[in-house]
Amino acid sequence: MSYKRLEHTADVEVLVEADSLESLFCDSLDAMVEIMGPEKKGDKSTNRTVSIGSIDLTALLIDFLSEVLALSEINNEYYEVEKIQFMNENRVEVVLAGRPIETFSEDIKAVTYHEADVVQDKDGKWSTKIIFDI
Repeated sequence: MSYKRLEHTADVEVLVEADSLESLFCDSLDAMVEIMGPEKKGDKSTNRTVSIGSIDLTALLIDFLSEVLALSEINNEYYEVEKIQFMNENRVEVVLAGRPIETFSEDIKAVTYHEADVVQDKDGKWSTKIIFDI
């Protein structure tokens, strides 16, 4: 997991860095789950498939995280990536492993587009900043 929290006045900002685009999505989800602080209820796992289409990679990541955030609230679960079935610049299909929770210790209201920009450097590393509205 390669992310770190950055200083932000009101919200939570993270910098996520990864060797692959797939890892960037997985690590971004891990960062969001850690911020949410799920109080775990059990180990039973439920698989859910999420399929998202967006105009570019940045929107795809933010839309993916927003969808998982909504599923977390609706189903009282936290999620880990089980398998990325398909990914390109405009579409991702992911199988998530959901685990039940009692509650979350932090309420994330939204995953914002502010300062988000998925980029690949000259060495092939991927990175982005993500601001979570709390």
